[in-house]
Amino acid sequence: MEALLGGELHRTYVKNKHIFYGSKVFARYYLACALTAVEHLHQLRVMLRSLKPEDCALDLKGQLKIFDFGLSKFIVDKTYTSCGTPDYFSPEIISDTGHSFPVDWWCAGVMLFELLSGDPPFASDYPMLTYQKVMKGIKKISFPGTIPSDAKNLICSLCEKEPNKRLPEAKGFEALQKHAFFKDFNWEGLSSMTPPFLPSSNEKNYDDTEEDLHPCFKSPGDPKDIKNGGQSALVKQQISGLRYVYLTDRCIIHKWVNQRLCFRV
Repeated sequence: MEALLGGELHRTYVKNKHIFYGSKVFARYYLACALTAVEHLHQLRVMLRSLKPEDCALDLKGQLKIFDFGLSKFIVDKTYTSCGTPDYFSPEIISDTGHSFPVDWWCAGVMLFELLSGDPPFASDYPMLTYQKVMKGIKKISFPGTIPSDAKNLICSLCEKEPNKRLPEAKGFEALQKHAFFKDFNWEGLSSMTPPFLPSSNEKNYDDTEEDLHPCFKSPGDPKDIKNGGQSALVKQQISGLRYVYLTDRCIIHKWVNQRLCFRV
């Protein structure tokens, strides 16, 4: 397995937030890499379902790679498993009507919004509020000034509520490549292109292991502590202003990612 020593994309943005967030140069390159990988997976009939900055990493040349395939699935038609990160949930996942490859294009739109603004468009303190925002649609979201008009148009095209209306589904991947946001971008030379950022091999590019984490990010202890009479429990606790959630019985904790809970139902 390739060693991606350049670090997680999300952590890279956070460490260099005054340079990265809002930069069209960085966003275009990293999104193009991610979109190319997603299109390749789709050709293999594999749905990613987990495209966000935390699931992307850089090698020491600065090239972006997707590394988390824990929620990926080979599909022929639709699937109904509710899983992923609430901030990146698409309407069809929330409504449980079945989802397919278009969820990855939705995630790409959300990811672009985050790379240009610093936060996902539907972010909220509680998942249910996030879901309400998602179901109202991307056009109800207020776009910050750091997102230019061509990027806004692309985000809206990727985050269409109807899956078959999302740009690559409606008009093909080439239409996405020719979008105004990618004007003059060299798609054919992407693999040999010089990345806009070169990670340092002398810096710590990844977060600490679980042993070094704040207690609220460590794995839950004795299940008896989070169950009441054998019934499923959703235990919410507040530690130093950080919320964490234990999901038992019906829901299995999939993983923690920088305060975002990915879960599988």
